[in-house]
Amino acid sequence: MLFRYITRDKTGKRFYGKIEGDNKENLEKQFLEAGHSILLLKELKPKISDENSRPPKKTLARHFQKKHLSREQKSHLIQQLAILMDSGMELRPSLAILLEQGSRFSCMAGALRHLIQHVESGKDLSEALASMEDEFESYEIAMVRSGESVGKLPKALMRLSELSAKSARIRKTLISASFYPLTVLFVSTVIVLLLTLFVIPRFEEILSEQIGPHGMPIFTAIILRSSHCLLQHWKLITTTVFCSFLLLLSLRKWKFFQLLYDRMLLKIPVLRSIIVEWNIILFSRTFGELLHCGSPLMESLRLAREIVKSATIRQSLQHALNDLAHGMTLSEAMGRHHILPPTAQGLISVGDRSGTIGAMMNRIAENYEYQLNGSIERMTKLLEPMLILFLAGFVGSIVIGLFLPLVVIIEGFSGQ
Repeated sequence: MLFRYITRDKTGKRFYGKIEGDNKENLEKQFLEAGHSILLLKELKPKISDENSRPPKKTLARHFQKKHLSREQKSHLIQQLAILMDSGMELRPSLAILLEQGSRFSCMAGALRHLIQHVESGKDLSEALASMEDEFESYEIAMVRSGESVGKLPKALMRLSELSAKSARIRKTLISASFYPLTVLFVSTVIVLLLTLFVIPRFEEILSEQIGPHGMPIFTAIILRSSHCLLQHWKLITTTVFCSFLLLLSLRKWKFFQLLYDRMLLKIPVLRSIIVEWNIILFSRTFGELLHCGSPLMESLRLAREIVKSATIRQSLQHALNDLAHGMTLSEAMGRHHILPPTAQGLISVGDRSGTIGAMMNRIAENYEYQLNGSIERMTKLLEPMLILFLAGFVGSIVIGLFLPLVVIIEGFSGQ
């Protein structure tokens, strides 16, 4: 018979796992003689296999179940696990408590069951996370592995939780900053479609009866021809836009196109500062936390490089990684390829000499997070009047073009 147990010794340390025994009473006696108090001792019933049994039908909850953990779910899982383990609870009971709190058919519950299964089989948490590589990033697994190797898993989880929370905050800031321009572009597109489908054709009918197609002002004629083109070739235009979008998505997988696209974005003044500052924050904070958790320098640099979004900065970090492998110091390798601005480079040089690179990288991240907020605020203040002027000028030009023939008609009446 197979039993699952959770016990506690005289020092308060908990033990858990599976054990075979003849009956429950004998096992209880053995644990008590060993000086363990029993918290849980439950018989595991063997699963009955039936070859002729049909697979269970999918419920509505399973049908709409997400395949992957969202960023918020993963951050919540790490945060709650860190809190439980930091309070002194062992890994297996902590995962069990989180599973009890989760929904039965949720994606979170599925991930927790997977982790519990691997932990019960004797694997470490990092190995269990590595088996879910589609859910967890390489640097997250490395931070957990480093914490396990030095016996500070709860602290590593707490640092990983803080890293996830800070990254989520920056991401929300960028999304909020892009919401306004995207809204203006959406409104502009809707206005163009409404004018093209309903307003312009009606005006053309009225104006053609009054002054004829050859009496139209040039500006009005251009607007009417553009409307005809959209109405007659809307299928071709839609297909072209859709195919272009798919082509861009496929080209983004090519390293050459990534570098070309990234260099084009970095030439835009305001956008350049936001891209550089955002990537410096991602790299510095991840690199610093990996070093704090005990990960080796080159391994930390390699993992932190993977999280960088800019292809240009990622390429420079790869060059620095190669120089580091050839014996250069970190400050020399990063300074040679001008990855960071002079102020940040100076902090790395100080950290390189004093052995506090991790603390210096966190300081760099905090400094550039403050600068990023300022850059986003400047971009928002600059974009708001520009987008308003663009929308007003675009719609106003169409309105003026449609009302110019009315001036011709009025002049015709006054001439009579």
